[in-house]
Amino acid sequence: MPGRNAPCPCGSGKKYKHCCLRTDEARSRTTEQAGLLSPHELQGSLEDYRRFCETLPPDAEVPSFMEYRGRANPASDVLGQLKQAAAGQDFGSIQELQTFCAQHMERANDQPCPDFEGLSPAQMQKILDAHENTGRKEKTPLLYYNSALTPDRAESSPLVQVIRWLLRYHAEHGGKIRLTDRQNYPRDLCRVYLSRFPQSRLAGSSAPKEASLPKLVMAHDVVVSLGWTREEPRRSELTTEGVQMLADDAGPTVFIKTLEFFIFHSSWVANLDVSREDKEHLAIIQRSAVFSLYLLSRYPEGRLDDLTDRFVRAFPAFLGPAQGDASEIRWLRHVYRDLLLQRFCVPLGLVKITADGNYGTTPLFQHGLVFSTEGLR
Repeated sequence: MPGRNAPCPCGSGKKYKHCCLRTDEARSRTTEQAGLLSPHELQGSLEDYRRFCETLPPDAEVPSFMEYRGRANPASDVLGQLKQAAAGQDFGSIQELQTFCAQHMERANDQPCPDFEGLSPAQMQKILDAHENTGRKEKTPLLYYNSALTPDRAESSPLVQVIRWLLRYHAEHGGKIRLTDRQNYPRDLCRVYLSRFPQSRLAGSSAPKEASLPKLVMAHDVVVSLGWTREEPRRSELTTEGVQMLADDAGPTVFIKTLEFFIFHSSWVANLDVSREDKEHLAIIQRSAVFSLYLLSRYPEGRLDDLTDRFVRAFPAFLGPAQGDASEIRWLRHVYRDLLLQRFCVPLGLVKITADGNYGTTPLFQHGLVFSTEGLR
């Protein structure tokens, strides 16, 4: 899709958001709900559906497209309600019918949806659209931060601890450190890091190097991306902004900026060993991260399987590529938990996971994050 403020590709001369955006969003939602991978596949499936309907006896009840696909969902209920509302109506023109349908669908989009945990489809769309706002000029819908979050509480985040330690290491070495030929941190830094965080090394790794220290790799990405260090060939330098993040009261700022970096500006799927098509499909996990955090706020402890079930109820098309294959379904569910929890929530100190398949939100999650639908209205 083009950017919201870009010229509409239809050639109308209007901005995309004032022209075809809503139509394209509706087509995209239908594609996802139908378990299809592209609008092209949707068009082909609609043609198959049309031919199927033409073969039905005259008195047969015509199934909805989603029912034909075996994926009946709340959208089917809305269409059923639309049929009832339109029954007996006398429309003078196709334009009147289209206006009636558009108004009905708009009202339906504003109604709370149980599968969205009380959010409406329109509110969910705003949450998903937040990823298009790369400039972050608007507040994150639904997710806010507690202004009373204390530095000590913010420092309970394992990744915040590593980031602050890394910036401090720069400061203690004259603000500059040498990097390897591959722009990694040197082994001397890694040894000092391991003495401070002895549980950080990957199991089975030999001599300490950055690639064997996952949280150090994450911290490296954060400090460079957020401009807290500046890198040149074989050198890393602490910036003025990085020095500010070393202040005694800077912990909450480091936490918030790091959290938003991982939600909005990093790529959760970049390093996955899967096809480009799989990466595009799995990107919904990051795009809906704010909703997943909302799920965790509503269900602060429980079974990992139950959390995954709630996500799948909200996004049934997520399991579409599995086409009913049990092993593929297990893999998709595993990837959701791995990307959301193991690679995001746990390093940030938002969630703890037990060996028996349970999870629980931490005091940092409970005291640091605030959820409100006011910004979604």
